[in-house]
Amino acid sequence: YYTDLATVNQHDLINIHSVCSRAKCYATEFPDAWLTEVNQPAMALWDDHMGRVTSSTTTTSSASASSPRALPGYKNYLVEFPGKKDEQFFVDLIDGAIYKVDEDTDVLTESDCYKIWPLVEQADSAEVNQFVETKSFRKLHRRSLEEDMVIVDAVWIRKWKRMPDGSRKVKSRLCARGCFDTQKDLLSTRSTTATRLSQRLLVSLSVNEDFDNESWDVSGAFLKGFDFRRVQELLRSKGIISPDRRVVLIVPANVWRHLMASDESFRVPEGSLGEYFLLCLKPVYGLNDAPLAWQLCLHEFLAAEGGIQSQLDECLWFWRTSTARLKAILTTHVDDLASGGKKPWMDEMYAKMVAKFGKVTRQTLPFDHCGVKYARIPEGISLTQDDFCGKLKEAEIAASRKDDEPLNAQDLTAFRSVLGGLLWLTATRLDLVADVSVLQSQVTKATIAHLRQANKVVQRAKAEHGQGLGLHF
Repeated sequence: YYTDLATVNQHDLINIHSVCSRAKCYATEFPDAWLTEVNQPAMALWDDHMGRVTSSTTTTSSASASSPRALPGYKNYLVEFPGKKDEQFFVDLIDGAIYKVDEDTDVLTESDCYKIWPLVEQADSAEVNQFVETKSFRKLHRRSLEEDMVIVDAVWIRKWKRMPDGSRKVKSRLCARGCFDTQKDLLSTRSTTATRLSQRLLVSLSVNEDFDNESWDVSGAFLKGFDFRRVQELLRSKGIISPDRRVVLIVPANVWRHLMASDESFRVPEGSLGEYFLLCLKPVYGLNDAPLAWQLCLHEFLAAEGGIQSQLDECLWFWRTSTARLKAILTTHVDDLASGGKKPWMDEMYAKMVAKFGKVTRQTLPFDHCGVKYARIPEGISLTQDDFCGKLKEAEIAASRKDDEPLNAQDLTAFRSVLGGLLWLTATRLDLVADVSVLQSQVTKATIAHLRQANKVVQRAKAEHGQGLGLHF
């Protein structure tokens, strides 16, 4: 097993070895969805395009210089359509769905990983160790596969994680591709987060009661939720039908190396990786029922600790004293918790969180929670979004475009993107609410004039950057 990868070629050789060592093939049917009447014009263009792309001379020599395959930088994709610019899409070979994955500047590409491989190895190892510690997997030989098992693959998602002190480190996440889960349409996936009102109530009541405020982040939360059977039992007790879940993962080859280094029970003979899979003992990252499994577990814990769930927001919890006065308040946003209370209660509750869920990151004011900066000010607490505001971008508009010109598809995407950013900013910038609301009402009939107005709202928002404009309690 290789621990150091110096070149892309080495990585390709390992991938080729992994593919060739797989003794089992999975048959897939041709996606008939591609042949529907709606797709016939696109399929005709594809046939014509591929006919020209794959055409070659009658000789057995390499492709001619005029062939696209001979051009520098040509990529031999599975499916190709003619277009005005290069775009990469993904295709579901089962149902024919074609979709695009948006890019994120913090996401590490494969070529980026080789330049910082020691950091990537460290991050991968830490991620796999979480699965071992939480007993999320069991090794399974391919002969043990059964008909009712759901088989999906898993991929590495690696990003730069920005730390509170401004530094950054590599964060690796092993994610199952839940989009290929054949039971996904049968699952109850409802998982809520605290509303803006609840988050404001927490701060307002904390100021009134002279509470301390802290942010708690549960590390690897989804791996600490309930297992499949417990989730099914809880859902059925509420009258919700849920299928029996047995999910098997096909993981990248280096996952096995890290598993074997962490736990001998995962050891497999060298050269036989293709014969083994990982049986999920609980919902893991990427599976559609993972958020619900975590929320059910967290809420059961809070209730056991004397928390009272709000009837208006199930993610708002509070505690009372023996005289019915407010003792503490807490909101949940997946694995991020904001809390308010006196220091003794905060220390006691945090210790119980650590005892129950393991590593929990604890931050006192000032801290960032759900993209909002919480800070102590002389008269109370402020909520601002200066960092987010500074990252807003205006849409590009050619000076020659006329105001009454309707937006094309690309313009409309840019318009929605700008509005989405501004809408999130209105969590604390109430001075922008009216303008954003008016622009939102024009989305279906937007023109270049509306796009320019959206850019002006972005400019106005940034003009107040650094002035501490936001909510003050």
